[in-house]
Amino acid sequence: MKEDFQKHQVASTDGYQLEARVYQGNGDRNKILLIAGATGVPQRYYKRFAHLMMTKGFTVISFDYRGIADSKYQSLKGFDASVLDWAFKDYQSVLQWTLKEYGDPYVIGHSLGGHIFGIITDSEKTRGLITFGTGAGWHGWMPPLEKYRVAFLWNILGPMLVPFYGYLPSKLVGIGENLPFQVYKQWKHWCSFPHYWFDDPQFEYTSNFSHITVPVTAVNSTDDVWAPPKSAEAFMKHYQNASLKYETITSTEWKVKNIGHMGYFHSDCLHHTATLIADETNLNENKV
Repeated sequence: MKEDFQKHQVASTDGYQLEARVYQGNGDRNKILLIAGATGVPQRYYKRFAHLMMTKGFTVISFDYRGIADSKYQSLKGFDASVLDWAFKDYQSVLQWTLKEYGDPYVIGHSLGGHIFGIITDSEKTRGLITFGTGAGWHGWMPPLEKYRVAFLWNILGPMLVPFYGYLPSKLVGIGENLPFQVYKQWKHWCSFPHYWFDDPQFEYTSNFSHITVPVTAVNSTDDVWAPPKSAEAFMKHYQNASLKYETITSTEWKVKNIGHMGYFHSDCLHHTATLIADETNLNENKV
């Protein structure tokens, strides 16, 4: 079966080769989307979404962070990669490549994608961010059952599995692709704070968020146990100089059984997600 995308190798700032996909739209340089995916979520997860947006004329670029899916070339045991590597080396490189080859994109963030957008100053060269399910990650924002499940992951299961494997075997517990050790370590650390890395006195890039002035839209579902609206506000409010807009949605409103943290890109939600993005990009274009 012929694929509806082209594969590209994009060299990161340190030479690491990242696998990217381009779903070619109608060539309109005003309709470029760059997907910055969630932690441990492979780019293939966004294929249906990318295909739908391609049929609407958008050119869509996706990629895998180093050590994940198509950008994984060796065992994760001993593999040196962190969340900040994903941001400053991987996302930044793909963004710069996109700007050069295709034009100024709207960034479609998913969870982590809405985090790293704010620390890369090149994000200011984009047309804006529309992010889904981005929150502070702190267990205190979660409903009781999920709060205890997350506490079990961070405090019991992770510390038990990581020393044995040398990485977090996320596939075993059903939370996406396996994660490099430093990614796991940083993610766990920042999720211990109510405002994620903004509460970490060792985090050096808080001020980078003040450089972001492009439009930012945060979309969160009320049934997202990982990033409910209160968690979203705890993180997204730090885009203090951006034109920031919150979109709180419900499964009832979208007429689906549930949305959760991942459902925005499921087949039953794709029409709603695509409509929201089309509305936001048109709105932002009208402001220019």
